[in-house]
Amino acid sequence: MDVTRYQQIADALLKRHYSIGINDTDLSDLAVAQPLAVENYPPYLYINEFVEDFGLVRTDENTWLPSATINQADQDRIMAELGFGPEEMEAVHAV
Repeated sequence: MDVTRYQQIADALLKRHYSIGINDTDLSDLAVAQPLAVENYPPYLYINEFVEDFGLVRTDENTWLPSATINQADQDRIMAELGFGPEEMEAVHAV
């Protein structure tokens, strides 16, 4: 996947679920994002690692159903909203 598209997905996920942008993470660094994009490592998995490392809490969750992490369905929704096609979506599904 193109690194710009990868960063676009990550930025949208971070904004929606954690109220931060990609510039608040190391994914804004091409040296970090490029290898992930080339390997089609799902952005949501990398974000979950980041969230756990820094103890972030989702800002879009109900208090009765708290969850720190996001999942493939969250990523798929974002990608559909951004206009990604089925092939692009499949390329970044967890193996």
